[in-house]
Amino acid sequence: GGGILCVDSSVSVEECAIVDNSVITDDPVAIGGAGIACIGGACAIEESRISGNVVEDNSGQGGGVSCEGAATTIWGNAITGNDGGGFNNTTVIDAAVIDASGNWWGTRTAAGVAAEISGNVDFTRFLLTGEDTSVEPGFQPTLGKGNVRVKVVGGRLMITGDNLDNQIIIEK
Repeated sequence: GGGILCVDSSVSVEECAIVDNSVITDDPVAIGGAGIACIGGACAIEESRISGNVVEDNSGQGGGVSCEGAATTIWGNAITGNDGGGFNNTTVIDAAVIDASGNWWGTRTAAGVAAEISGNVDFTRFLLTGEDTSVEPGFQPTLGKGNVRVKVVGGRLMITGDNLDNQIIIEK
């Protein structure tokens, strides 16, 4: 990773700004995301700003965060404006699902958030606003405002949210 690289270790990233890093993926030393790359171990990322990170010669690795075989939880972050996407989960063992709920992805739509993510990632209950409630480092989200819940029930995609006037149901 250009900003933080974690290999077979447990790390907690809290209230940090991981901004404007770059990785050239054809470099044999470069691994994973330009902002944060977690390979093995466990990684918790909370209340941080991850933006403007670039993966050059992108081979499907996330510009913001890339995860491979790591138990990762990402909550309460602003993950925006990263070239190569916001989050990439390349973990295929046991179809591991990464919990990336409660984050601001720079968009207010489920389709827009899904476009920022690749791999098996649960992003439901994402934030609808990137409002930062503090001047402290990192990102302190406005909780209780702008949350969206997405679920599939009986072949129907149901989207509900705190700031939505109506429930939206899309049938297959």
